[in-house]
Amino acid sequence: MTTAGSLVKTRGTAGSGEPTASGRKPLVVSFDLASATGVCYGAVGDKHPRVMTWKLPKSLSRPLRLLHFSDLCDEFFKANTVDYLVYEAPLAVAVAAEVGSREETTLLLRGLVGVLECCGARASIKGIQSFDVKDAREHLCGFRTLPKGDAKSAVWRAAKMLGVPCDNDNESDAYCGWSYACSMLNPRIAHLVTPLWSNQR
Repeated sequence: MTTAGSLVKTRGTAGSGEPTASGRKPLVVSFDLASATGVCYGAVGDKHPRVMTWKLPKSLSRPLRLLHFSDLCDEFFKANTVDYLVYEAPLAVAVAAEVGSREETTLLLRGLVGVLECCGARASIKGIQSFDVKDAREHLCGFRTLPKGDAKSAVWRAAKMLGVPCDNDNESDAYCGWSYACSMLNPRIAHLVTPLWSNQR
Protein backbone atom coordinates (compact mmCIF):
# COMPACT_ATOMS: atom_id res chain seq x y z
CA MET A 1 0.00 0.00 0.00
CA THR A 2 1.37 3.40 -0.98
CA THR A 3 1.41 5.99 1.78
CA ALA A 4 2.44 9.62 1.91
CA GLY A 5 3.26 12.08 4.65
CA SER A 6 6.14 13.34 6.75
CA LEU A 7 9.17 11.13 7.25
CA VAL A 8 9.04 11.63 11.00
CA LYS A 9 6.02 9.31 11.09
CA THR A 10 8.31 6.44 10.10
CA ARG A 11 10.38 6.67 13.29
CA GLY A 12 10.11 3.51 15.33
CA THR A 13 8.10 1.58 12.74
CA ALA A 14 8.80 -2.07 13.56
CA GLY A 15 10.88 -3.72 10.85
CA SER A 16 10.79 -0.73 8.49
CA GLY A 17 14.56 -0.90 8.01
CA GLU A 18 14.77 -4.68 8.09
CA PRO A 19 15.29 -6.96 5.05
CA THR A 20 12.31 -7.42 2.76
CA ALA A 21 10.53 -10.73 2.22
CA SER A 22 13.03 -11.52 -0.55
CA GLY A 23 15.93 -11.05 1.89
CA ARG A 24 17.30 -7.78 0.48
CA LYS A 25 17.65 -4.54 2.40
CA PRO A 26 15.00 -1.91 1.61
CA LEU A 27 16.03 0.47 -1.18
CA VAL A 28 15.69 4.18 -0.39
CA VAL A 29 15.83 7.02 -2.93
CA SER A 30 16.04 10.69 -1.97
CA PHE A 31 15.37 13.72 -4.16
CA ASP A 32 16.50 17.34 -3.84
CA LEU A 33 13.92 18.82 -6.20
CA ALA A 34 15.01 21.72 -8.40
CA SER A 35 15.67 22.55 -12.05
CA ALA A 36 18.82 20.48 -11.46
CA THR A 37 17.46 17.71 -9.23
CA GLY A 38 19.85 15.81 -7.00
CA VAL A 39 19.16 12.08 -6.61
CA CYS A 40 20.69 9.65 -4.12
CA TYR A 41 19.75 5.98 -3.78
CA GLY A 42 20.91 2.82 -2.11
CA ALA A 43 19.89 0.14 0.36
CA VAL A 44 19.47 1.12 4.02
CA GLY A 45 22.93 1.39 5.55
CA ASP A 46 24.91 1.28 2.28
CA LYS A 47 28.40 2.74 2.67
CA HIS A 48 28.44 4.09 -0.87
CA PRO A 49 25.00 5.09 -2.16
CA ARG A 50 24.84 6.32 -5.76
CA VAL A 51 24.28 9.98 -6.58
CA MET A 52 23.39 11.76 -9.79
CA THR A 53 21.83 14.95 -11.15
CA TRP A 54 18.79 15.20 -13.39
CA LYS A 55 18.81 18.45 -15.35
CA LEU A 56 15.53 19.87 -16.61
CA PRO A 57 16.27 21.90 -19.78
CA LYS A 58 15.62 25.59 -19.19
CA SER A 59 14.76 25.95 -22.87
CA LEU A 60 11.54 24.00 -22.27
CA SER A 61 8.28 25.39 -20.91
CA ARG A 62 7.28 24.41 -17.38
CA PRO A 63 4.77 21.76 -18.55
CA LEU A 64 7.41 20.15 -20.78
CA ARG A 65 10.02 20.23 -18.01
CA LEU A 66 7.55 18.43 -15.73
CA LEU A 67 6.85 15.90 -18.48
CA HIS A 68 10.60 15.34 -18.88
CA PHE A 69 10.91 14.81 -15.13
CA SER A 70 8.01 12.35 -15.24
CA ASP A 71 9.79 10.33 -17.93
CA LEU A 72 13.00 10.26 -15.85
CA CYS A 73 11.08 9.09 -12.78
CA ASP A 74 9.23 6.33 -14.65
CA GLU A 75 12.48 5.09 -16.19
CA PHE A 76 14.24 5.09 -12.81
CA PHE A 77 11.43 3.30 -10.97
CA LYS A 78 11.23 0.62 -13.67
CA ALA A 79 14.97 -0.03 -13.32
CA ASN A 80 15.05 0.00 -9.50
CA THR A 81 12.77 -1.69 -6.97
CA VAL A 82 12.32 1.25 -4.58
CA ASP A 83 10.79 0.67 -1.16
CA TYR A 84 10.97 4.22 0.23
CA LEU A 85 10.92 7.48 -1.69
CA VAL A 86 11.74 10.69 0.19
CA TYR A 87 12.14 14.30 -0.88
CA GLU A 88 12.97 17.60 0.76
CA ALA A 89 9.72 19.35 1.67
CA PRO A 90 9.40 22.61 -0.30
CA LEU A 91 8.98 25.93 1.47
CA ALA A 92 5.43 26.83 2.39
CA VAL A 93 3.96 29.05 -0.32
CA ALA A 94 3.65 32.02 2.05
CA VAL A 95 7.27 31.63 3.20
CA ALA A 96 8.52 31.30 -0.37
CA ALA A 97 6.78 34.56 -1.29
CA GLU A 98 8.19 36.26 1.80
CA VAL A 99 11.79 35.39 0.89
CA GLY A 100 11.29 36.60 -2.67
CA SER A 101 10.90 33.32 -4.57
CA ARG A 102 9.49 33.87 -8.07
CA GLU A 103 6.03 32.49 -8.76
CA GLU A 104 7.38 30.47 -11.70
CA THR A 105 9.93 28.82 -9.40
CA THR A 106 7.29 28.01 -6.79
CA LEU A 107 5.01 26.51 -9.45
CA LEU A 108 7.83 24.36 -10.83
CA LEU A 109 8.90 23.05 -7.42
CA ARG A 110 5.33 22.25 -6.38
CA GLY A 111 4.75 20.63 -9.75
CA LEU A 112 7.84 18.44 -9.29
CA VAL A 113 6.45 17.20 -5.97
CA GLY A 114 3.16 16.23 -7.58
CA VAL A 115 4.85 14.46 -10.49
CA LEU A 116 7.25 12.61 -8.18
CA GLU A 117 4.48 11.37 -5.89
CA CYS A 118 2.35 10.33 -8.86
CA CYS A 119 5.19 8.38 -10.47
CA GLY A 120 6.03 6.79 -7.14
CA ALA A 121 2.44 5.70 -6.65
CA ARG A 122 2.34 4.28 -10.18
CA ALA A 123 5.45 2.25 -9.30
CA SER A 124 3.68 0.92 -6.16
CA ILE A 125 6.26 2.39 -3.80
CA LYS A 126 4.92 1.76 -0.31
CA GLY A 127 6.51 4.76 1.44
CA ILE A 128 6.42 8.20 -0.19
CA GLN A 129 7.34 10.89 2.28
CA SER A 130 8.80 14.38 2.64
CA PHE A 131 11.40 15.44 5.17
CA ASP A 132 12.29 18.73 6.83
CA VAL A 133 15.66 19.92 5.53
CA LYS A 134 16.60 21.21 9.00
CA ASP A 135 16.02 17.77 10.52
CA ALA A 136 18.19 16.16 7.84
CA ARG A 137 21.00 18.71 8.29
CA GLU A 138 20.96 18.24 12.04
CA HIS A 139 21.29 14.49 11.54
CA LEU A 140 24.25 14.78 9.15
CA CYS A 141 26.06 17.91 10.37
CA GLY A 142 24.86 18.49 13.92
CA PHE A 143 23.13 21.81 13.27
CA ARG A 144 19.70 22.96 12.13
CA THR A 145 20.54 26.44 10.86
CA LEU A 146 23.59 28.30 9.54
CA PRO A 147 24.13 31.68 7.89
CA LYS A 148 22.73 31.82 4.38
CA GLY A 149 25.04 30.09 1.92
CA ASP A 150 26.92 28.07 4.54
CA ALA A 151 24.47 25.21 5.03
CA LYS A 152 24.85 23.63 1.58
CA SER A 153 28.65 23.79 1.71
CA ALA A 154 28.65 22.18 5.18
CA VAL A 155 26.45 19.33 3.91
CA TRP A 156 28.72 18.89 0.89
CA ARG A 157 31.80 18.68 3.15
CA ALA A 158 30.09 16.10 5.37
CA ALA A 159 29.24 13.96 2.34
CA LYS A 160 32.85 14.19 1.15
CA MET A 161 34.13 13.17 4.60
CA LEU A 162 31.91 10.08 4.42
CA GLY A 163 33.26 9.12 1.01
CA VAL A 164 30.19 10.00 -1.06
CA PRO A 165 31.41 11.44 -4.40
CA CYS A 166 28.98 14.33 -4.91
CA ASP A 167 29.67 16.58 -7.90
CA ASN A 168 27.46 19.41 -6.64
CA ASP A 169 25.31 20.52 -3.71
CA ASN A 170 22.15 19.12 -5.32
CA GLU A 171 23.64 15.65 -4.97
CA SER A 172 24.98 16.25 -1.45
CA ASP A 173 21.57 17.56 -0.34
CA ALA A 174 19.95 14.44 -1.79
CA TYR A 175 22.51 12.32 0.07
CA CYS A 176 21.71 14.20 3.29
CA GLY A 177 18.04 13.27 2.89
CA TRP A 178 18.90 9.66 2.03
CA SER A 179 21.13 9.29 5.10
CA TYR A 180 18.46 10.83 7.33
CA ALA A 181 15.79 8.52 5.92
CA CYS A 182 17.98 5.46 6.48
CA SER A 183 18.61 6.51 10.07
CA MET A 184 14.90 7.00 10.69
CA LEU A 185 14.21 3.55 9.25
CA ASN A 186 17.02 1.96 11.26
CA PRO A 187 18.02 4.18 14.23
CA ARG A 188 20.85 1.78 15.13
CA ILE A 189 22.97 3.18 12.28
CA ALA A 190 22.27 6.88 12.90
CA HIS A 191 25.58 7.47 14.73
CA LEU A 192 27.69 6.18 11.84
CA VAL A 193 27.71 9.57 10.08
CA THR A 194 29.59 11.23 12.97
CA PRO A 195 33.38 11.70 12.64
CA LEU A 196 34.05 9.37 15.60
CA TRP A 197 32.26 6.42 13.95
CA SER A 198 32.38 7.19 10.22
CA ASN A 199 35.36 4.87 9.60
CA GLN A 200 33.31 2.00 11.04
CA ARG A 201 30.78 2.17 8.19
